[in-house]
Amino acid sequence: MAWPLYALSSDNNKQLSDKAHGKCPGRAVTVRAGWRMDDDGNPSITVGQFCTEPARHRDPSSGAAGPSSTATDAASQDRAEAAREQRRVTIANNKAWRSAETVRRRHLKQWLATATIKGPAARWIVAELAHSGLMRAREAGDFARELVGGDYGKAPKQPAWNQPPSTPPTRVSVGRAHTLVAGLVLADMELDTSTESWRSGRPDSRTARYLSFLRDQTGYTLSDVEQLAAPAPATRPTAAAPHGAGQAPSR
Repeated sequence: MAWPLYALSSDNNKQLSDKAHGKCPGRAVTVRAGWRMDDDGNPSITVGQFCTEPARHRDPSSGAAGPSSTATDAASQDRAEAAREQRRVTIANNKAWRSAETVRRRHLKQWLATATIKGPAARWIVAELAHSGLMRAREAGDFARELVGGDYGKAPKQPAWNQPPSTPPTRVSVGRAHTLVAGLVLADMELDTSTESWRSGRPDSRTARYLSFLRDQTGYTLSDVEQLAAPAPATRPTAAAPHGAGQAPSR
């Protein structure tokens, strides 16, 4: 790690000068072109003096020797080990997420095949569709066909955002229509998940809402890595009752 010379001092506890540092094996300089120009149109040049072996000198603020190479090496090793551990966690969680995705999608398909979409589940689907819409409508339509069947109508040969189905679905009951809409919304939310979901889990995120719906409305059990993507919201402290509240008045 390189230190600037102004942060180091010589043996007599004076700030280390460029001249005194000239023969140090850790001597290093940086050359930077500034934005100001001289009269000849050349950029101003700034030279910075550094030392890559600061343990040879002293810290002027404390009078103590600069950081030892042993301490520097230990800190570097700690950082390297922390990086390796983070990589191990990332690889393990990515693998766990892909495994959970297979189980989750199988559960979703089974639930849509038997569930009656009404009550809180139906209201949740309507609110999600009204306020969030579909992020990947075309892909969600294709995926929803896999989840709930081919009742979405035949798609045109060359799908476009403004083209309706060439053959609308027929003989769809009200209950079936609810299932089709739920399948479309849930398919879109499922496609919006990825191995990035567990890294940036927030209680108010779209993925957190989706996983919470599966847990609360469909009986799905979240895996450990899915719980990282759908953390529980922080509980707000309950305000203390005023002194004497709820007590019978003294006589």
